[in-house]
Amino acid sequence: MSSDARFDKIIGFTLEHEVVKNSRGEVIAEHDPADPGGTTKFGIDKASHPRVDVENLTEEDAKKIYFDENWVGTGASSLPLGFGEIVFDMSVLDGTGRAIRVLQKAVGVDVDGGLGKQTRDGVDAVNSDDTKRRTALDRMIDLREQRYHDLVDSNPKLGRFLKGWLNRSEDLRKFLDIAHV
Repeated sequence: MSSDARFDKIIGFTLEHEVVKNSRGEVIAEHDPADPGGTTKFGIDKASHPRVDVENLTEEDAKKIYFDENWVGTGASSLPLGFGEIVFDMSVLDGTGRAIRVLQKAVGVDVDGGLGKQTRDGVDAVNSDDTKRRTALDRMIDLREQRYHDLVDSNPKLGRFLKGWLNRSEDLRKFLDIAHV
C-alpha cells in the first residue's frame, strides 16, 4: 500500500485491534449503540468520517484514510521511532490533539496540542538518550491508560471497553519493546 515501512508495521498493529470479523472471518461493520462514533469498520467511524461509506469501506481505503489523516496528518510520520507509532495509534482512538498533548507531557514541554518546534526539540532531547527515550515512551502509554480510566470514571457505560483499551496499550508496549520503566 505505502512505501513507508514504519506505517506498514503500525497499521498492521492498529488493524489487529480495530477489525471485527464475522464467523466466516470476513471483516464487518460494527453497529454498537454504545459506540459514540456510530457505524465503524476497520476502526473508521461514521461520526468522524461522515462522507465515507463505512458499510462498504475496503481495507485499502481504510489504510489510505489512516495514512493521510493519522500518519502524515498528525506529524507521526516525522517523529522518531516509537514516538510516531504511539501518536499514530493514539490519534486513531483519541484524536490528534490529545495524542500530541500526551507526547508533550511525556517529553516535558508546554502542552498546547500542536506539533511545533518546541515539541520536536523536546522529543529530540529525550530521544538522544536511551533511558530518557524509554521513560518518555512508557509515560506516553501510562498517560493513555490514565485517559481510559478517567473516561470510564466520568462515563461508566464505557467500562465495557476498558479491558480492550488497556490490553491494546499493553500490546503496544510489547510491539514497541517498551517495558515499564
